[in-house]
Amino acid sequence: MTATPQALRYLIVVVLGLGVDLGLAVMLVGAGAPRPLASAAGLICGAAFNFALHRAWTFKSTQPQAVLPQIVSYAVSIGMILLVRLIVLAVLDRLPMPISDPLAIFLATGFSFIVNFFVLQRLVFKGRVDS
Repeated sequence: MTATPQALRYLIVVVLGLGVDLGLAVMLVGAGAPRPLASAAGLICGAAFNFALHRAWTFKSTQPQAVLPQIVSYAVSIGMILLVRLIVLAVLDRLPMPISDPLAIFLATGFSFIVNFFVLQRLVFKGRVDS
């Protein structure tokens, strides 16, 4: 099974955005911020970075698309992804063995990125070309 060009573009964009997202979250946790706040701040900053790249490249279209409805849909999707991330963090906090802050944030982020691909593909950038 091979990955689609769209999935490969998605992977490249999220890896770039991951630096913004995780970098900020780990830095904030190191400065004393609670995990959920640090993770949310990283997500928001990484999301702003990723939106522009996803719109222009990952989910590109041969037809012009109105940006405002996509921004609104994207904001809703980020809210859904934040909820997924916070649930994963809550589950990790309840495990019998302690997990370090950077690892917990990394795991929650990784899971949310997988969910995010399908949310973006089916809800935000629907009708875009996969080539």
